[in-house]
Amino acid sequence: MPAASSRRVAALTPALVARKGKPRLSKRSTQEVPGEAPLPAVLRQREMLAERLAEPTGGNTPFTLRLDPERRLKLRLAVTVRRRSSQQLVLEALDALLDSLPEVTALAAQAAETGGATGEKK
Repeated sequence: MPAASSRRVAALTPALVARKGKPRLSKRSTQEVPGEAPLPAVLRQREMLAERLAEPTGGNTPFTLRLDPERRLKLRLAVTVRRRSSQQLVLEALDALLDSLPEVTALAAQAAETGGATGEKK
């Protein structure tokens, strides 16, 4: 085995040293982009996702309801007996509750006039 002093060592050139700062196109790239380098795909995807999340959808909003085992069983049985989805049954019950609270209806109408949670004035 040769001595450690006789091993060849690769020269450390500027091409092998990592640069700090903003990412730039490599010299090997065939694309000529004036100014700054394009954003990496993951950053473009983040921007697109942020834009999509900022847009009001106008559709239904998902909602998770956690049920204890007894309520879940009763809901599943009601679905079978009524031949309706659990969402339909829960929405009917929620609508009945909200309709029985006139103060909530008044507050919802007031919120709709001022833009409410959406921030849009009607």
